[in-house]
Amino acid sequence: SGRMIVEPGWYREDDILVPNLDIDVPDVPEMPSAAEVEAAVDLLLNDLLPDFPFLDQRLDGTKSREPSQANALAMILTPFMRRMIDGCTPVFFISKPQPGTGGTLLGRIPMILFDGEESPSMIYTENPDEMAKGLLAGALAARSHMFFDDVKAFNNREILRATTSNQIGGRVLGATKTAEIANRFNWVATGNNPYITSEMERRICWIRLNAEMPDIQNRVFRHPDFNVWLKNNRANIIAAILT
Repeated sequence: SGRMIVEPGWYREDDILVPNLDIDVPDVPEMPSAAEVEAAVDLLLNDLLPDFPFLDQRLDGTKSREPSQANALAMILTPFMRRMIDGCTPVFFISKPQPGTGGTLLGRIPMILFDGEESPSMIYTENPDEMAKGLLAGALAARSHMFFDDVKAFNNREILRATTSNQIGGRVLGATKTAEIANRFNWVATGNNPYITSEMERRICWIRLNAEMPDIQNRVFRHPDFNVWLKNNRANIIAAILT
C-alpha cells in the first residue's frame, strides 16, 4: 500500500510480521523535504557506491557511469519496496570483463542491507529439471533474494519462466507434496562476459562494471574494508533508502 512500516509486530492487513531488528534505524520522515531526499541520495551514490567502476557506452561512443549506477541503486531499493509491486521485477545482472572488479560484492549489498546477512548463492545449471528443483528449494528457504554468482550463461528455461511468474512451484524434493511460493524475490546475478540470449535479455536490468586498468588489484578505495563499513553503517543506509 506504500504505508511506511517502522515498528515491530504483526501487520494483518499487509500479511507481514516485522521482527525486532538488531539495529536502530534513525527516524524516517513521512514527508521528506527536498533537502532530506538530496542528502539520502548523496549517501547512497557518493558514500555507498563510489568504489564500484560503473561504465556504459552511449550511442555516440562516449562513456558514462550514470545508467549502470542508476540500475545498481534500483537493485538496492527493490527489496525494501518489493511487496508494493504487484507483479514481477527484472533480474539485476552485474556484468564485468574480468574477476576482481567487484561484481560479487555489489550483488551482495542488497542482501546485507535487507536481511543483515548474505544468503548463499544459488547453483546455476543448464539442466531444466535440476534448475527447477534448485529454484523451489531457494524459494522454500524463506529468502528475500535469488542470487546467482559468477555464471557463464543464464538462459535456463526454468529461470526464464520463474522470473516472469507470480508463483514458483513444483514437487518438494523427497516428498509427495507440491508447493507454491509467491515470487517476491529480488533477482540478482553476476558474471564475467556472460552469454545471454535475446529472450533472457528482455528480462534483465544491466549493471556493467569495468575498471579499465590492467592491474585491477592496485585500485584505491574510499572504504578499504567495505564489508565492515557496510555493516557498521547499515542503519543509516536503510534510513536513506526509506527516505
